[in-house]
Amino acid sequence: MDLTNFNVDASSEGKSAVEPGRHVLHWQGEEEALVEGRNNWRGCKMYFEIDGSSIKLNHTFTVGHDNPKFVDSGVKSMLLMAQAMGLKEPPKDTSTAFMGKSVSAELIKDDNGYLKINEDWGKTWQPTNKKPELVDDNIKTGPSESDLAAMGATTVDDDDAPF
Repeated sequence: MDLTNFNVDASSEGKSAVEPGRHVLHWQGEEEALVEGRNNWRGCKMYFEIDGSSIKLNHTFTVGHDNPKFVDSGVKSMLLMAQAMGLKEPPKDTSTAFMGKSVSAELIKDDNGYLKINEDWGKTWQPTNKKPELVDDNIKTGPSESDLAAMGATTVDDDDAPF
């Protein structure tokens, strides 16, 4: 493998080059199944990309627990995030409603020095007008017009086919 093809800063030892603070996060998707833990805990794990980087973060919203206060806080945070993304009503399907959406959030470092979302029970989600960069719809696939012209006729008469 030729590693010169990759533009990666190896000096950060796996730690993020993005500094803590407020950043725009682009929603990237979510786990299909809820993650589970002790005390009947269940969470909806979502993925975000930090704007201007290729760094992806995840955040899990509590949607089930023996203690209803944790559920209320988790669901409220997700609803506040949805509002910050511009949704007017609670979504019936977050996987489609959040597609192409972005939100501003505070990032902090965890005990190991890695970035994580500090949503502070939903208090730090804020709207943003930044949208994720999408693939250029003008990209053409297949042979170019000049290649087709150089090939000449492309029709085949079935009687001339060798099979």
